[in-house]
Amino acid sequence: MTRGDRHEPIFKDNRDRNAFIKTLGQACAKTEWHVHGGRLRRGGKKLGWKEADLAATRKGDPRKVKLALRLRAETAATIKWIAQRLQMGSWTHVNHLLYWHRKKSK
Repeated sequence: MTRGDRHEPIFKDNRDRNAFIKTLGQACAKTEWHVHGGRLRRGGKKLGWKEADLAATRKGDPRKVKLALRLRAETAATIKWIAQRLQMGSWTHVNHLLYWHRKKSK
């Protein structure tokens, strides 16, 4: 990552960058998630999602919902971040999908 929206810097300084990397490392260690070569991985197993796959897959795809459920349960990721990162539409749509999936699973 080198820049944010409208090419704005995403870190204030090196201290801020290092804090982010440390926090990201802790989250990955807890969840066994890794980003490697542009592919999302868990443990050593490829999940096979690339940016193009996320864009091409419908926003309510059950695999995306399952991944969103795991991210929500195992990380501090917000619903808004998950919706944006997995290209699932609005955060309210994702929240609705997760609610119904949990209710159906009971």
